[in-house]
Amino acid sequence: QAGVCTGPVVASVMGTDRIAYDIFGDTVNTAARCMTTALPGTVQLPLEFKEQCCGAGEAAESELTTVFMKGKGDVSVYRH
Repeated sequence: QAGVCTGPVVASVMGTDRIAYDIFGDTVNTAARCMTTALPGTVQLPLEFKEQCCGAGEAAESELTTVFMKGKGDVSVYRH
């Protein structure tokens, strides 16, 4: 399963001996929550992402549903 989202993020380099690079923000959290609420073998996309990237009318192979996401409540998502 996978979750995808688009939006602003903050990047950071942490550490001095062992350097790590990571990204943070609501976009990352939303993608992670899309992944954890996705059904096995599916990719889950927030409604806004699907409409931005694919257009509102191109959902023939996708199922529109609503899932509960911690900190966000009920979110409309496409499962593909």
